[in-house]
Amino acid sequence: MIIVREEKLVEKKEHPLIVSVSPHVRGEETVSRIMWSVNLALLPVFIMSVYYFGPRAVYVTGLCVLACVLSEYAFQKWLRRKVTISDGSAFLTGLLLGMNLPPGVPFYIPLVGSVVAIIITKQLFGGLGYTIFNPALIGRAFVLISFPKL
Repeated sequence: MIIVREEKLVEKKEHPLIVSVSPHVRGEETVSRIMWSVNLALLPVFIMSVYYFGPRAVYVTGLCVLACVLSEYAFQKWLRRKVTISDGSAFLTGLLLGMNLPPGVPFYIPLVGSVVAIIITKQLFGGLGYTIFNPALIGRAFVLISFPKL
């Protein structure tokens, strides 16, 4: 068996059963496609939240989505990392956080929750796929602890 590593051909004879790390199954789904599919799947839930809670639900959710996307963009630019806002994960975090907050919340609370969710929970742990907990729920928990009369 010959393995190409760092543009050198290396013969591998000592351990023929050792393979690379998972995942081994490959498919057509990309991270971006999955994230946008989940965002699309949440559209009926968002429409019903607007039906039940009125236009204030659009305001809170839109503010969360905007704050999440902008904070991810700004933080990645600041650290000179590749900007990944097109993958839909920041949008999804904002959508989940916005639908998790009450409709009558003051405008600064979704901003605080979004920044905590993206910068502290997601980006400081290494980005998408490296978080210990769901960023939207950590943002919600932080807001709940910081503003208990919410």
